[in-house]
Amino acid sequence: MGMAEPPLLAELREVTNASVPHPQMLSGPLVGRTLAWLIRMHRPKRILEIGTYTGYSALWMAGSMPSDAELHTVDRDENVVRIARSFAERHDAYRRIYFHIDDAVPFVKKANEHWDFVFLDADKSRYPEYLSLLTPRVQSGAILVADNCLWSGRVVQAEATDDDTQGIRAFNQALNKSSQWENVLWPIRDGLHVAIRQ
Repeated sequence: MGMAEPPLLAELREVTNASVPHPQMLSGPLVGRTLAWLIRMHRPKRILEIGTYTGYSALWMAGSMPSDAELHTVDRDENVVRIARSFAERHDAYRRIYFHIDDAVPFVKKANEHWDFVFLDADKSRYPEYLSLLTPRVQSGAILVADNCLWSGRVVQAEATDDDTQGIRAFNQALNKSSQWENVLWPIRDGLHVAIRQ
């Protein structure tokens, strides 16, 4: 994939690595480029990100979204959202990026929107809950991308029974069995599960 990491995002990645707890949570350039590529192909108008963190993936998506699109990103952690907002203010699409400090479940219920692109990168134990919540709230043809769906290989280890692993495992299985989604699990970084709403 040929898109270079923009200087603003390289700076954000460096700041995250140097000063934010758990910097490994940042999606990274490969996932960022993949999201940007999907946005360019699909040209969604209503984009939802669940799990802002420091805004790295949001800014990758914002850089590729159409000029009439909006991106809404939600996270409970005010500290990381503050960093995300400070970098977004320097981005060309800043006025079309909306930050929400909230739990994703009540936010999605209150928003009463039908999204056409969703990036899910939040608390892994709740992935199945997010899938149930989002399925009736996305357009036919909408794309759902979920990060960390290989979970360092733990999803296929029977002895891995922690809440996060079980959540991702159940999410993957639900997508595989669903007649409402067509899906593929890409071995990109820690696993990107990409699905299209039927």
